[in-house]
Amino acid sequence: MSTSRSSPAELIRISWVLATLFTALVLLGFALHHLGLVLTLTGPDLIAPNGMPVGADFIAFWSAGWLALTGNPAGAYDLATIQSVEQMAVPASGALTPWLYPPVFLLLVAPLGALDYVHALVVFIGLGLLVLLLCLWRIRPHWSTPLLVLAYPALWLNVFSGQNAFITASLFALGVLALPHPRAGLWIGLLSYKPQLGVLFPVVLLVQKSYRVLIVAGLAVLGVCLLSWGIFGTTAWQAFFSTLGNPVNYLEQGRIPLHQMASAFSALRQAGASVAAAYAFQALCVGVALMAVLALWRSAAAPRIKQASLVLGALMVTPHLFHYDLAILILPLLLWLREAEATHWLRGERPLLYFSWIAPPLLMPLNEELRLGLYPLLFITLQLMLLRRAHYSAKDLSL
Repeated sequence: MSTSRSSPAELIRISWVLATLFTALVLLGFALHHLGLVLTLTGPDLIAPNGMPVGADFIAFWSAGWLALTGNPAGAYDLATIQSVEQMAVPASGALTPWLYPPVFLLLVAPLGALDYVHALVVFIGLGLLVLLLCLWRIRPHWSTPLLVLAYPALWLNVFSGQNAFITASLFALGVLALPHPRAGLWIGLLSYKPQLGVLFPVVLLVQKSYRVLIVAGLAVLGVCLLSWGIFGTTAWQAFFSTLGNPVNYLEQGRIPLHQMASAFSALRQAGASVAAAYAFQALCVGVALMAVLALWRSAAAPRIKQASLVLGALMVTPHLFHYDLAILILPLLLWLREAEATHWLRGERPLLYFSWIAPPLLMPLNEELRLGLYPLLFITLQLMLLRRAHYSAKDLSL
């Protein structure tokens, strides 16, 4: 009678699976506990324990939506006007959260203005999370996928910030998964509400000679711009263009909380470097992202690896990258995980993906306490490892 023994490789795989599931349960438990504390300690004045309105940045979304719904969309770009509406939403709050988005995003937030603040926040976050989970399920249809996603710490940064990273990540997922079909252009075009994250798409589409996708994307951008112009009028667009330089000014002058950012620019600025040095480091990351993405999309690499590199590159190119935007990182991590499960793991990939998944509780405190922004280095490492995977896959195909 023979007995079978697990191979060392199988034991390693099982160990990683168990460690990941245990970590997921711990992180999810901690996030739910923190959510419970926030809800418990938030009183009828809607002020969260950190002194900000519950939902934080969402107060600007709701206020802009309310202004658009009541016939004053241009008022969203006037600081005094939007602050008065924010105080109407949460009277106990004295904070000012500016509205920095183009009028196309008013198309989404205007209906939220018909709800009271709390219900609008629940609908915005809840529906955004549901759509994201459905998109990620398409990548990895496995029972553990919702657990891995819900236990991803940056996802909860977006929840507590009341931000739109779930929508952005969903559009990225729908766009890259649809490539090279022309319908991908629709989802890419809808990313125009956050144009700083979509700059690599035209480059890739031109390299791939996906001209139909590029045309559809251009038509989608033109369509939502004309629709918002038709609904909200010329004054909203004029107000937007008059404030177009504000985000750059806020960033360069340090009026944005740099410890809550994960870009190359913010990493050097927080360390005390000059604006010029910070832009130089940002340019370096842009160069790395561009070379990696072009190299992969010109190669015979697996589609999931190309898609992961493109989304990761989008996070690398913008100096405006906040901690809640890291929720988008779950997309390339899950694409990479699915590819490795479908083929094979390379040495060092498991610990790198594991570390990237749990990075926010580890790197964000360094960002705040030590003024040490390490996310740009993590992004560069991930891009290099994607190139390495494509290289070894090409060698396997040549055998």
